Amino acid sequence: MKKLIPVINKIQNIVSQAGLNVELNLPQIVVIGCQSAGKSSVLENFVGKDFLPRGSGIVTRRPLVLQLITAKTEYAEFLHNAGRKYNISEVRNEIESETNRTEGKKGVSNRPINLTIYSPHVVNLTLVDLPGLIKISMDKQKPDIGKEIEKMVREYIEKKNSLILAVTPANSDLANSDALKLAQEIDPEGLRTIGVITKLDLMDKGTDARDVLENKVFKLLRGYIGVVSRSQQDIDENKDIGNALDAEKNFFLNHSSYKHMADRLGTEYLQHELNKQLTNHIHQTLPTLREQLQKQLIEIEEFIEKYDHFKVVDHPTKTKAMYQMLHQLSTDFEAEIGNYNLVEVRDAPYLGSKIYRLYHSTFPRDIATIIIDGKILDKQIEKIILDARGVKTGLFTPDVAFEAPVKKQIARLEDPSLQFISVITGIVDEIGKKIIHGELEDVQKKITNRISHYPKLRARVQQNMSVYIRQCEKICRDRLSLLIKFELTYLNTKHPDFMATTGAYQQFDHDVNEKGNVTDQRMTKQIELIRDYITSYMKIVKEKIIDLVPKAIQYTVIEATKTYLKEDLVIDLTQHVDQLMELSEDEARIRNEKAPNADQLVGHNAGMKKLIPVINKIRNIVSQAGLNVELNLPQIVVVGCQSAGKSSVLENFVGKDFLPRGSGIVTRRPLVLQLITAKTEYAEFLHNAGRKYNISEVRNEIESETNRTEGKKGVSNRPINLTIYSPHVVNLTLVDLPGLIKISIDKQKPDIGKEIEKMVREFIEKKNSLILAVTPADSDLANSDALKLAQEIDPEGLRTIGVITKLDLMDKGTDARDVLENKVFKLRRGYIGVVSRSQQDIDENKDIGNALEAEKQFFLNHPSYKHMADRLGTEYLQHELNKQLTNHIHATMSALREQLRKQLMETEDYIEKYDHFKVVDYLTKTKAMQQMLHQLSTDFEAEIANLSSKIYHLYHVIFPQDIGKIIIDGKILDKQIEKIIFDARGMYHLNIYHQVILNTTGVKTGLFTPDVAFEAPVKKQIARLEEPSLQFISVITGIVDEIGKKIIHGELEDVQKKITNRISYYPKLHERVKQNITSYIRKCEKICRDHLSFLIKFELTYLNTNHPDFMATTRRRNHISQSTAYQPVSHDNDENGTVTEQRMSKQVKVIRSYIDNYMKIVKERMIDLVPKAIQYTVIEATKIYIKEDLIIDLSAHVEQLMELSDDEVRIRNDKYQMRETYKEALRIIDDLSNTMHY
Repeated sequence: MKKLIPVINKIQNIVSQAGLNVELNLPQIVVIGCQSAGKSSVLENFVGKDFLPRGSGIVTRRPLVLQLITAKTEYAEFLHNAGRKYNISEVRNEIESETNRTEGKKGVSNRPINLTIYSPHVVNLTLVDLPGLIKISMDKQKPDIGKEIEKMVREYIEKKNSLILAVTPANSDLANSDALKLAQEIDPEGLRTIGVITKLDLMDKGTDARDVLENKVFKLLRGYIGVVSRSQQDIDENKDIGNALDAEKNFFLNHSSYKHMADRLGTEYLQHELNKQLTNHIHQTLPTLREQLQKQLIEIEEFIEKYDHFKVVDHPTKTKAMYQMLHQLSTDFEAEIGNYNLVEVRDAPYLGSKIYRLYHSTFPRDIATIIIDGKILDKQIEKIILDARGVKTGLFTPDVAFEAPVKKQIARLEDPSLQFISVITGIVDEIGKKIIHGELEDVQKKITNRISHYPKLRARVQQNMSVYIRQCEKICRDRLSLLIKFELTYLNTKHPDFMATTGAYQQFDHDVNEKGNVTDQRMTKQIELIRDYITSYMKIVKEKIIDLVPKAIQYTVIEATKTYLKEDLVIDLTQHVDQLMELSEDEARIRNEKAPNADQLVGHNAGMKKLIPVINKIRNIVSQAGLNVELNLPQIVVVGCQSAGKSSVLENFVGKDFLPRGSGIVTRRPLVLQLITAKTEYAEFLHNAGRKYNISEVRNEIESETNRTEGKKGVSNRPINLTIYSPHVVNLTLVDLPGLIKISIDKQKPDIGKEIEKMVREFIEKKNSLILAVTPADSDLANSDALKLAQEIDPEGLRTIGVITKLDLMDKGTDARDVLENKVFKLRRGYIGVVSRSQQDIDENKDIGNALEAEKQFFLNHPSYKHMADRLGTEYLQHELNKQLTNHIHATMSALREQLRKQLMETEDYIEKYDHFKVVDYLTKTKAMQQMLHQLSTDFEAEIANLSSKIYHLYHVIFPQDIGKIIIDGKILDKQIEKIIFDARGMYHLNIYHQVILNTTGVKTGLFTPDVAFEAPVKKQIARLEEPSLQFISVITGIVDEIGKKIIHGELEDVQKKITNRISYYPKLHERVKQNITSYIRKCEKICRDHLSFLIKFELTYLNTNHPDFMATTRRRNHISQSTAYQPVSHDNDENGTVTEQRMSKQVKVIRSYIDNYMKIVKERMIDLVPKAIQYTVIEATKIYIKEDLIIDLSAHVEQLMELSDDEVRIRNDKYQMRETYKEALRIIDDLSNTMHY
């Protein structure tokens, strides 16, 4: 930990010395405060000597990066004058002269001065002293110098890795502290701010800063520290700082308000506290800093690699580079106009879609807004008719009355069409400019990052493109003008659409003109007719313009520009290649700077070589523990179809045969193969730790271990861990997976292919896995199963490395050059080709060493591969994989450490929780059960509340709807009523009523309608309400039961964190609670159903026709009832005493109305009472049971119910082991970190 501050200082110096614009957010303490707050005195007290500029006004005018380093001798060094050692007495003059040299006598700047002071009297510390904040400029300073200083202060303290040392004098109100105001704004939670209160000895008598220093006023997480520095008189009289520090100590020890905290005040305490806080802060931010450095190094290396690989130095390479950039410009332009091969959706819309909207929405709307004013047009038509006839009366309407106005309207279409051409042309020109200047999303990654390096080329391309687009615009405008002239020259009144609308009017002109008299009425009709003709004709012309103008633009502007960029632009520029392909001065400087400083920025460190063994060690620790620990460790996963040559590649790495061979699936479990460079050669298996195997024994051990767990045919995702030590290997870790197959053979499971694919996916979906996709050259790359899967999982090809095997088996006259040059199916990490032994070689035990030599000769002598032979073959593949895996591990190390820390924390939280509350005796078991049941009750009530909206919806929407669906069928009801009336009177159906009267004189005619005609049907309708009500009770009861079960089973969000994670540990309790709650809810349901049945019986037993609502509706029918329904049979009207159909119809209608009204009342009552019954008898009763009675039911069985499950006992034991595993893994990583630079 002591080395952390010097390490950060070293990085700071490297960056500053390089003179580069490298943005590194290094941990540091930034000192801020208003002018004369005492910042300089605090820093001088740290050193024990005067060394900072003094005077009136702004004396600190540039940031001073002050590094204090404990050393045996005392001296100072400035980074701008490296190598020279200064006495401390010389420092002030050097700061002043360096500031004046760059900023003059008055100016301020954010360019830092780097000063390092070595002394036996300082503790390691790095501070950035900034100019004091001011509000008013004076002494001929710039008027806005205060804002300039504030902006500079903000830039420093806004960096998340900066601690803020906010210095405030005690003799000014804390509420007015500029330093604290700025710190609060930038760091509102006070997480990074340390308060320093100066000039405590200058406060008014009777006042003190005790509350401030005790952090009671304006609270900061890191608190406040008070100091007392020398007065101005002491400084002028050169009072010794050592004596001043003694005086400061005595001040605090003897002051009544401060003596109780004197040990936490003063310069010495402040110095050590800042050292401690900065050290801890650096330690916390180190992983982020490493990640930032790694990211910037990768970006720089990619930059250098790209331009080292393609240096534009001579005419051919300049021409080639220009061709490539112009081709990409053409591609990007076409993509922006219409990206028909769109693969990725970007946030910003392509401008082609904007043009589409203009074509089909804006332009039609603009044309449609050209409306004919009816009144003006009518006057024009009338004037033309009258002018055409002169003094004549005129027999027919003159054609000019139609032609002249319609031509005026057509001419009005030209201007908006020309404007629209200009709009689209402007967009096309804008697209070109934005692509060239990199202002379009994604495009700058392709063309602009390169074309911008050649300013003359960029200017010429932009100029040529704009000139050509304007030429295209002129052509398009000319074409449009021609179109308008065509329309004006010939009015086609024979157009089918026009004729269809005019046919209806043809008779009118003939009829009117036969009379030979032009009346006002006739003129009006003529004008209306012509106006309709003009409207009809203009509709046709507008549609034509709306259709043709976009087509003209597309052809003469957009497609022509595409062709020009694709074919003619390069011809125009070729003769000026050398002139146009000159690098800008900035780009030339950047390229020169990046290469030499890349290593200086981070360095190549020896610790990198340890990365692969470290990951192997962590993997082995986890595997040996036998725990289900999910660690996303960096690794290379080897995938490919069966017989792709994966095994041969791995054996070539080792130089020996050691993998299972044969037909069918020979690799049936993942093989985690760790290759480690060592002096002697042997192998070890993790499942048989401690035994060393000869390489010749490995194959049999893999086969026997696989057969032991999977039998002769099965596959499994349980890995076999094998480590091979050898002087002939490079450090490498690979996971060899079973080969992908499509058809199962030899008595294998029918779905074994899918099983293998699922296994492969599980491994390659892990983000920290590199994918080694092995494909044989003698099969089409388009059919590669390995690449297909890799593309699906890693669509950008960021993690995939392609390996092409069997290059020697390709058909004569064919080769894989384009594939190996990454031109066919592109991968970020490219392809490497290998040639392994043939099956015959393997059968004949051909030496792998000889095979590797033959492979080398094959590539060196093959016409298609010899130019890249140094980047092909097993040896190159091995070293390249080592490099890529090492870099990959390095890049993911921070995330891995973070993952381990997180999992360790979660495991420790788990252990702490259950160590703190162990359920071992009757009392703790009872208490634990009470707590869980109480939480169950709380969660149940909470979930009922959460689902209240759903239950409310069921109560007040669904149930009323269900009841509302019970509709009375009018026809059926009418027949029922009729039948009841006749039955009540002893009569037959209406159609035989007359015969009954004639044959039976004893039958009553019936003076009034019988009550049963109302009561019987209404009771039938009431009875229909019972079934849906009972069903509804079951629905709500089911929901309540489901809530209970889901809480117990932890299937509700958040709830499982409270109750289920504990109750599930006790399976007997878990089951009994579920059983009791379900049983109780079913009892409640029965009570509720019984209550509902009683309600229905109440309704059926007594029909309350005196209900106020019912009576209100029946009064309105009393008149009808008196006059028709209950009227005696009139012998005058019906001498035979027959009941007429009319009278019966009226009676039935009245009764049906009464039934409807009564049922409305009953339904409303059921809709009201059923939810209330459910709420009381089911929901509230269940709440009370869980809250009060459940614990009573279970208390007698505490010992039995509170037995932990076997799984939970195992899990808890595993957690203890996991904790040690995570600790060991973190220790390994931290040990590695100590050997690596930061």
